[in-house]
Amino acid sequence: MTAEHTDPRQDVHDASTDDRLQGILVQVAADRSLTPDLDVRAALADRLSDQGIDVDAAELDRLVGSLPGQPGEEPGPFLTDGATSADDAN
Repeated sequence: MTAEHTDPRQDVHDASTDDRLQGILVQVAADRSLTPDLDVRAALADRLSDQGIDVDAAELDRLVGSLPGQPGEEPGPFLTDGATSADDAN
């Protein structure tokens, strides 16, 4: 394993598919906030595939549309447990 590539973390807990899906959406939303030109659809499809979650094209479109925020926007409270960058300065 190199610094450029890390394998997906293997979940050792019995998380439900819905919980895993929510975690993936949070990860992709965070990735999008850090990489404005990210191909969100491809990134989401890759993460879902890595976790063995199969969705059809319509469901993938719905999931992409459900992602909060805009490219380059700071992650919302759901990603930071309510803390903001202003809180970090204090």
